[in-house]
Amino acid sequence: MNEEPKAKVFISCGQSSSEERSIAKKVARIIEKAKFETYIAVQEQSLTGIVDNIFHNQLKKSEYFLFIDFKREKLAGDDGKDIGFRGSLFSHQELAVAAFLGFGKRFMGFIQEGIKPIDGVLGQLQGNCEKFSSEKELLSKVRKAFSKRSKGVNGKLKCGWRPDWKNQLRIIVPGNIYPFCSNFKEHRNAYYLRIENQNAFESAKNCYAFMKSIKVKGKHNYSRLPQIELKWENWDFPNAIIPPKFSKSFCALKLVRQDRTNNRRGYDIQLIPFGTLGVDAKLGLNGINRIEPERLILDMDFEVISDNFQTCSVSLEFELYAQLERCTAKLINFPSSIINMCDNLETKIPQTKA
Repeated sequence: MNEEPKAKVFISCGQSSSEERSIAKKVARIIEKAKFETYIAVQEQSLTGIVDNIFHNQLKKSEYFLFIDFKREKLAGDDGKDIGFRGSLFSHQELAVAAFLGFGKRFMGFIQEGIKPIDGVLGQLQGNCEKFSSEKELLSKVRKAFSKRSKGVNGKLKCGWRPDWKNQLRIIVPGNIYPFCSNFKEHRNAYYLRIENQNAFESAKNCYAFMKSIKVKGKHNYSRLPQIELKWENWDFPNAIIPPKFSKSFCALKLVRQDRTNNRRGYDIQLIPFGTLGVDAKLGLNGINRIEPERLILDMDFEVISDNFQTCSVSLEFELYAQLERCTAKLINFPSSIINMCDNLETKIPQTKA
């Protein structure tokens, strides 16, 4: 399930006729052959629709913006003379949002000949667009832009765009609890979550990892614990920088097996919050954090925030026993921002030797 990232191209194209809708689909097919994901913007009639469906759900989550402007009715100046054609109102709305989101370097545009230039910042973007006179010419220009350069240039596209990245952080979820450290009377097993920066150009700045909430199922139910800031692996600061196409891990959960005086073995559930610099801190569940011999099920929510990336989160269920070989970890939710490194969503946690 470890799939490669695929950049999304937001296609802003006229939709006023069946011909324009057909052209948009043909453009999308050309782009998809170059290994990109595409989204063809639909016309929204309300401000709520524009904000929710275009701004939040699609455009903000796209890596590139492709603008195609078809001409509409003729325009006349104050003297009554023709001054060109109006462009698509809906496409210009999307262009304005794209300019606000900073798509300047990830923008490509095509304008039908005869459309009147617009003023201001949008006019600067419009000025970088290629002109076309027919459907055939437009499709030819798009094919050329998404064709590969000559051999020896690493197979890059002529337009300079790359399909192998996403502007997001992704959580990589393993299925195993790995050995942490051991001594004569205790053995620790740690569960790490790895955060991957899938952006090929920009570092993720000021990344913080949190345990957002925890819920103990069954006999005891504690859901009102403070949000706990977790410690990055091999890092003594609460915030971390993750360079492009790199990853960094934090310890989400740790089991510490203790040899009891009554000859019974159990596990303490511990976290490594920042501020302890590696010194263990228990969850503070009034003794419930000790697993002896009965089962304990934890639902835990984790979240990673960054200055320049959207928040990513994951919910996990840990089914824990005094016998480590019986323990399991599985995903409660499975959003697109998660890579599961196992064949199944539920995996056995292997026992480690004391």
